[in-house]
Amino acid sequence: MSLLDEFHLYKGLDYLLKSLQTVKKEIPNLKLIVGGKGVLVDYYKKIAVSMGLGDNVEFTGFISDEDIVEYYNQANVFVLPSISSLQEGFGIVALEALSCQTPVITTDIVGVAEDLIEVNSGLVVPAKDSVKLAEAIITILKDKKLQIEMGKRGRELVMEKYTWKRVASSMEKLYKIIFSN
Repeated sequence: MSLLDEFHLYKGLDYLLKSLQTVKKEIPNLKLIVGGKGVLVDYYKKIAVSMGLGDNVEFTGFISDEDIVEYYNQANVFVLPSISSLQEGFGIVALEALSCQTPVITTDIVGVAEDLIEVNSGLVVPAKDSVKLAEAIITILKDKKLQIEMGKRGRELVMEKYTWKRVASSMEKLYKIIFSN
């Protein structure tokens, strides 16, 4: 999923599309679902077609909060190929995917990347590296057992560390430390 307006070039969709050219050679029937709307939709559609990916990429437009869960649940992998840590920050959509037991591939600049590595719930690649991104996608898509194991660990990570109750508890502890001095 990627937002598609001129302010969201940092999502790295162009690198993902480039990587899919390689992935398609090994997994010809792959399907990328891109959610979001904006002025760059036609630009990315043209790129996908020019790369021979017209049948492999579906641009859905806006996806509601209610529908996004179904997309996460049906996905074999969620890819967040962000290229700017200043704009991407934490990567909450990666946690949303993990909560649905979907393994995640992201770049090393996304805030949740360290947790993915620590619990082995996805793969982390260097930003702007279409080759490593393709390798990561192929690794996960070709191994159903790995998808399931990563998905389970991702869900456990979210439940142990990122529920609102856990976040509120952590914030409360932090405030007590700060204001007790």
